Amino acid sequence: MKRSTKAATLSFVVPGAGLWYLGESCQAIVNLIVAAVLSAIVTATGHEYLHWGLLAVAAGSSGYAHAVAGALQRRSGVKSVRGSSDSSKAGF
Repeated sequence: MKRSTKAATLSFVVPGAGLWYLGESCQAIVNLIVAAVLSAIVTATGHEYLHWGLLAVAAGSSGYAHAVAGALQRRSGVKSVRGSSDSSKAGF
């Protein structure tokens, strides 16, 4: 089972790396290209808050990898750690 947190962390450091870890190589390449283009656009603007733009690109890539990992886990029928019997008793 692939872990969604590990995929998100990998994609935060290198956009697309988490998707590659999940076995989604086509999506990983597209994610890397899109992140590189967006980073180039943010850098070209030369705005005072450049670091916020680059952080947003990294966070977006990370969030996408996390979402894909969750979808893959749901599709394979793997229960998450949070999906324990305690949450069903609480009415969630």
